[in-house]
Amino acid sequence: MDSTFILRSDELDIKFLESIRSLYKDSQMIQITISKSSDSNLDNNETKEEYFHRLEKAARAVDEGDKVSFTTNEFDELVNETLK
Repeated sequence: MDSTFILRSDELDIKFLESIRSLYKDSQMIQITISKSSDSNLDNNETKEEYFHRLEKAARAVDEGDKVSFTTNEFDELVNETLK
């Protein structure tokens, strides 16, 4: 399983690390790669509360079925078509 988290550096705290540990609790080893991100629009003046509200809203949308899902093969086909 792969996950991408985009957050401000001041949001990197123990709670975040614990959530990663919980997410990957069945894995003996995980790999964490960190890179600078500037295209995520997180450099605005959004408060921590606004940020978590936005995340909760997105999670509710997924829970309510507002999501896109596909198999690995379907994703590969989409990528190949896009790169043509």
